[in-house]
Amino acid sequence: MKKILSLIMVVALLSTCSIGMAFANETTAGGKTVPVELTVPAVSDSGIEFTISEKITMTAAANSTTLTVSDLVVENLKEVGVLDLTSVKVTAREGWTIKDNTADYFKTVKADTKEFGLSCGTHDFATAAELAFTDKQINPQGQQTVSFTGNIGTFTVAATTMVADVVATIAVY
Repeated sequence: MKKILSLIMVVALLSTCSIGMAFANETTAGGKTVPVELTVPAVSDSGIEFTISEKITMTAAANSTTLTVSDLVVENLKEVGVLDLTSVKVTAREGWTIKDNTADYFKTVKADTKEFGLSCGTHDFATAAELAFTDKQINPQGQQTVSFTGNIGTFTVAATTMVADVVATIAVY
């Protein structure tokens, strides 16, 4: 947006200079400079319109440490303006622990241990809770997807429970 505003200002200045030069040789008196005013509304955080996944599900299969983890999807609803997915932070809920996301660890962990592993690409959330992005711009009416992988040990009783909170930070690009 700043580049576009700069381009408009340069064009306006060049237009003013070329008009002044075109009439510089005239002998008539009374030249007048007409200012060009540009009004652009500011985009505030409250002006950001997007949707984000309501929840991320992790599903384990019997006799496997592998978790099937749904994606986090952020969609830009605006027709003009790029958004930036700057980071994702994962925090374990009370009673749960995020461990190194290695299948070997979870193959030998004690049953019913409230531990899980979660990664995004090469980033392991046990090492650092927050993953910063530099390449997750979301074009108008476009979307960005963040994919996860995970592991968990065995459980003697089937359960559905909340194990973590994910916070995605979205900004105006």
